[in-house]
Amino acid sequence: RRLGPGALGEARQRLAKLAKNDQSTKAAAARALGRVVLASPDEGVTGVAPRPVQTQQHKQALVCSGKDCVSALAKVLKGSDDSSCRKAAAASLRDVSQRAAEASDRAVANLASVVADAAETSKTAPAPAPAPPKKQGEKEPVPDDPVKRARSTVDAALHLLDALVETAARHLSDEDTLVRVHCGQAAGSALAAHVRCARATRERFAATQNRAD
Repeated sequence: RRLGPGALGEARQRLAKLAKNDQSTKAAAARALGRVVLASPDEGVTGVAPRPVQTQQHKQALVCSGKDCVSALAKVLKGSDDSSCRKAAAASLRDVSQRAAEASDRAVANLASVVADAAETSKTAPAPAPAPPKKQGEKEPVPDDPVKRARSTVDAALHLLDALVETAARHLSDEDTLVRVHCGQAAGSALAAHVRCARATRERFAATQNRAD
C-alpha cells in the first residue's frame, strides 16, 4: 500500500527517533529511514512545500525533512561501535543523497520555469487595482510569491546537499570497507548534483543577461 506524504513524514520522524535505541533497533531503523526518504515526495526531502501549507496533513508531510534525517544518520555513524549499524546508516546516507540529487535537479528546473513565467506575465499583466482601505487593526495578507518559494526550495536542496557531503566526507576513512564505499557514493551524488545546480544557475543568469541586452 502506497503511503501518503503525511504518513511518510510521520515514518521519517519515528525512524529518526528509533535510530537512538539499542544496536539492533538502531541498525534496522537507520536502514529503513533511507528507504522511506527514497519514497518521500520532494517537499518531504527539502522541507519546503510547493504551495502554502493549509492542513495538518500538509504540515506532517514536511516534518523530519532530509536534513533532519542526515543528522540522525550522522549520529549513528559517529556514535556506534557496531559496524552493522554504521553500514546501515551509510547505505541510507547514500539513498538520501540519491533522493536529494533528484529533488535538487527538479527544484532548479522548477525555479527556471517559474522565473520565466513571472517574466512573461509581468509583460502582459494589467496595472494592479487600488487596494481597498484597511480596517483598524487588520493585518494585510501576505501574497504567495511563487518565485520566492521556488528559490527557497533550491536553497533548502543545496543546504541538504552540503550536509550530505560534509557528513559522508567525515567517514571516508572508516575501518569498514562498505561504510567507506557507501559514504563515497553519497558524497559523489551530492557533489555532482551541486555542480549541476551551479551550472544551471550560471546558464540562467547568462540567458537573463542576453535578454536584457
